[in-house]
Amino acid sequence: MQVLTGSFAIRLKGLTGAGIYPAALWAAIEEKAPNTRKWLEAVSAHPSVRSIYNEEAIIEGTRARLAKLRAAA
Repeated sequence: MQVLTGSFAIRLKGLTGAGIYPAALWAAIEEKAPNTRKWLEAVSAHPSVRSIYNEEAIIEGTRARLAKLRAAA
């Protein structure tokens, strides 16, 4: 299961921490699903997930893509 959700978990945590997703999203997970938060943190900290994830590039790319979409709207 972690293989399929690792990229989701690490992006959710990283993009929320970078302010791209609302902070309330992570706060809601902490409040309403604390075991899920622990699991998401464990999965996103796993070396096999971290080794294929370039957080800076993902955050920069996401910000650029969102800016482009906003400019086109």
